[in-house]
Amino acid sequence: MVRAGKVEHPREWRWCGYDELMGMRQRYRILDIGSLLQRLDGVDAESFRAAYAAGIDEHIERQRLARETAWTEGLAVGSRPFAERVARETGRVQLSYAELPSSGGSEGWCVREFSETAYAAESSPKTVAKTPTGDLVPQ
Repeated sequence: MVRAGKVEHPREWRWCGYDELMGMRQRYRILDIGSLLQRLDGVDAESFRAAYAAGIDEHIERQRLARETAWTEGLAVGSRPFAERVARETGRVQLSYAELPSSGGSEGWCVREFSETAYAAESSPKTVAKTPTGDLVPQ
């Protein structure tokens, strides 16, 4: 809703995940914060919240509010080994190599749900497919 201009900061929009990720919502939670922290190699909640809040604040301050498909449509974004591990653990997915504008132009791997139609327009020569045996091969 920040991108839509309805609020200036996600903490002002009750129906987003910001307050839950920041530990402000104690009832009616839907996110498994423990699993999230475990997936982030066991980072502690306080460190995660500090980094998350700083990242949100930096994006708002720099007016970086454009939708970035790697983050908004991806199951996971990170290094190739990380993305390959997530791909193996989640099943039918597609890996794609992409520049991540919000990371200072760094590059990484995005894991997306596999769909013949959903991402056809964004296919790339650097796409990796998963074989029936679980191996990842370039397409």
